[in-house]
Amino acid sequence: PAGAQRRPPRAMACPKKIRGLLAYTTVKVVKIDDLCLGLLHYVLLVSIFLYIIVYQVAFKLAYVSYETPVGTTRMSLQAPVKDGCDPSDLGCEYDFSPVEDLPYCTQSGGGPSYHGQTKMECKDWDAFDVVFPVTGGSPFFIATRVTEAKQSLECMHPTKGAPCQHTYVFGCNGTFTYDPDCEKNGEWSMDTFFVADVERFTLMVDHSVRSPTVATLEADSLEMDGYFESCAGERLVTNTTNQGQDILTVEQLLGAASSGESCGVSLYQASTAGAGGGNPNSYSKRYNGLILLLTIEYSNTLDWKGVQNGISYVYRTELIAGTKSKVMDTQFESYPDKRVTRNQHGIKVVVLQSGRLGTTSFIALMLQLTTSLGLLAAATTVVDVLAVRVLPFRDAYRNAKVDEVDVSDVGEATLVNPKVDMAGDDPDPFGYKSASSGGGYGSTATRE
Repeated sequence: PAGAQRRPPRAMACPKKIRGLLAYTTVKVVKIDDLCLGLLHYVLLVSIFLYIIVYQVAFKLAYVSYETPVGTTRMSLQAPVKDGCDPSDLGCEYDFSPVEDLPYCTQSGGGPSYHGQTKMECKDWDAFDVVFPVTGGSPFFIATRVTEAKQSLECMHPTKGAPCQHTYVFGCNGTFTYDPDCEKNGEWSMDTFFVADVERFTLMVDHSVRSPTVATLEADSLEMDGYFESCAGERLVTNTTNQGQDILTVEQLLGAASSGESCGVSLYQASTAGAGGGNPNSYSKRYNGLILLLTIEYSNTLDWKGVQNGISYVYRTELIAGTKSKVMDTQFESYPDKRVTRNQHGIKVVVLQSGRLGTTSFIALMLQLTTSLGLLAAATTVVDVLAVRVLPFRDAYRNAKVDEVDVSDVGEATLVNPKVDMAGDDPDPFGYKSASSGGGYGSTATRE
C-alpha cells in the first residue's frame, strides 16, 4: 500500500564461510599522491610502449608473418679458361697454371712434401672428369685426389660349390693383364694423383625460391639481388652471367668458410679426419677431401622499412669438421672384360636454402598488441605490490585500495576495512570523518 516502508533486500541464505569463498572482487580506482610511485608507473608504461611499438612493431616488424622458403639449386663447374671463353666452343683454350708452380705437385720439385703434406703427381683434368656424379644439384662433388686402377674380369658366373674368389683382378705394369708375380716383376696398374689447379675452377650457382603458401612470392637468380659474405663478415666480389647466375671460384668458397673458431679453409691444411688408421696430420684436406656447406639465406624484409618488393639473398660457407668425402666410379674399356675404377676424394658442396619470407599480417599485429596488454597489466601489478607491501605508508595505501563489503543475512551492507596501525601518525590519514558520533570503521563515512 501507499506510504508503506520498503523492506531491505535480503541476502541469500548461505553460511558466511561459503559467501566468503564466493565473494566477488571488483576494481577500485584510488589516486595516490606519491611521486615515487607515479614516476615508477609512468617509466614502466613508457618503457613498454617503446619496446612494443618502437622495437617490436616498427623495428622488428611484428606485423609481418614469416615462413621458411622452399627452393631449388643448379650448379655447374668449369676449369679455368682464357678470355672467359666457353669450353664447349671451338677454339676455347684452358688456362691451367704451370704444374711446376703448384707446390703440392711432385713436378714442382723441392722435396717430397710441402707444408708437412706429401706431394703427388698432378694431372690437368677438366670439369667433365672432375665432377662426378654429374647431377647438377646438391650435393655437388669436385675431385681433388684420384686413384685409378686397371682391372680385368676373372669370375662372374660361379658354379656349384665354387663361388667366385675375385670378380675383377688388378692388371700389372700399366696393362689390364693380371700377373700373380706382379709385385716381383713390376707394379700393379694403379695410379694416384692430385687434380691440378682445382682452386681456380669456377662454380656457377643458379637458384630459385618461393613461398610455400603465397604463390606470387617467388623469384629466380635473375630477379634477385645478393652477395657472398665471408666468415669475417666481408662482402666478396663475385661475377655473374648474363642470366643472373653467380660465379664463385673454389678458392673463394674455401677461403670464406668458417671452420670452428677459425676463419678460412685451405686444401693445404691438415685434414681433421684420419685416413687408413694413420696419423691424420700426415694427410691434407686435398688428399682426404671435405664437406662444405653452402648456405643461401633469403629475405624480403628490412628493419624499419618492412616488406620489400623483391627477394634478396646471402651466400655463406662452412666447413663440416671431422669429415672427408669420396665417390667411386667405373669406366669400362671393354664390357665386361676390362674396366678402370676411380676412387676419388674431393670437395662435396652441400647447399642449404634457408631464411624467411614475410607478408603483412593483421593477425600477427593483433597478437603482438595483445601481448602488450599483458605487459601493461604486469607493470600495474608491480606498482600495486610496491605500494601495499613495500613502501613506508603501505598500511595506509592498502586501506585506501582494498575495501571489504560485508552483506548480512538481513540484507544490510557494511563497509569493513582493516584498521590502520601507524603509531605516531594521523589516525585518519585519508581525511575520513565519521558521520555519526561514534566514528570508526564500519560506520557510514564521508570524505572531506
